[in-house]
Amino acid sequence: MDDNQAQEKTIEVSSSSVKSITIRMRTLLGILMIFLLVGMIAGRVVRVHPAFDLLNHFQLQYAIVSIIALLIFLVLRCWRWSLIAAVCVALSTLQVIPWYRAPTPHLHEAEPGDAASLRILVANVLTSNRDCDRLLSLVREEEPDVLILQEINDWWASSIVSLSGDLPYSVVEPEEHNFGMGLYSKYPLHSTILHTMGPYELITIECAINFHDRDIVIIAAHPPPPIRPPAAIARDVQLEELGDLVRGHNASNVIVCGDLNCTMWSGAYRDLIETTGLQNSRNGFGILPSWPTFLPSVMRIPVDHCLHSTDARVLDCRLGSAIGSDHLPLIVDFQFSAK
Repeated sequence: MDDNQAQEKTIEVSSSSVKSITIRMRTLLGILMIFLLVGMIAGRVVRVHPAFDLLNHFQLQYAIVSIIALLIFLVLRCWRWSLIAAVCVALSTLQVIPWYRAPTPHLHEAEPGDAASLRILVANVLTSNRDCDRLLSLVREEEPDVLILQEINDWWASSIVSLSGDLPYSVVEPEEHNFGMGLYSKYPLHSTILHTMGPYELITIECAINFHDRDIVIIAAHPPPPIRPPAAIARDVQLEELGDLVRGHNASNVIVCGDLNCTMWSGAYRDLIETTGLQNSRNGFGILPSWPTFLPSVMRIPVDHCLHSTDARVLDCRLGSAIGSDHLPLIVDFQFSAK
């Protein structure tokens, strides 16, 4: 065999290997697209088992993977697979893009005239976290009017007593099992009620502040994470009870905050919004994925929320800097018309 024949054979083997790899990659990506398509549809439609609801939380990740797969299929001229990938892109981006568009013109513009703004900072501190200085620094920097802390225990409660200077009014219920909570305010609190909700009887704080002659009800909740079917059911029950609590108030003066352990695409979340008429403060500001912080931003999901009644105008909604927790804080600036 001369050199030319050997070179031709090498090229043929190399071409065959590339073709084989291309076919395998195309097949694997195609199977992935089918799984994504089935998962997105099942998560939205099927509610017979909590596992299906878990499929709802990763719409951003579905969109990213689907877009990459679509580009690869187009380059490879795999038109049928491209069509399936395009459907996945459409379904996932339809769940993500609306969060970057304000639902009402001028929704995020301050009202002219005599209107007051209220800043709320919500943070799941992580019970085992001992970096309280980062939290205290963030609070000093952001100067919230209301601070809601979750997963605080006795150590956390005693380590942040310096907050009482700027936030002298508080309701603090520390727990060692990751469901302690504290609410701190610049304004006097009244009508304070501690509710136990759901099968696990977890604390939910309800109180009111008089803010420029307007009573605003603030509810802080932290349902259990849906890591097992019983916990997922308990979360859904607690969110349902939370909805009942909200509906018992004037719909124009309620704010619900906390790590709700669900994203905006969860069936339980959608039920809560539908039955209460509350709005999510991140509308128009993006999905703001807050958990878990040890993953890159594109791999996180938005489980920390600040929901509000329709008369509140959201001037800003953003994530705060890391505080050593597995959650990022959520900071929201509200404005209420003067009464």
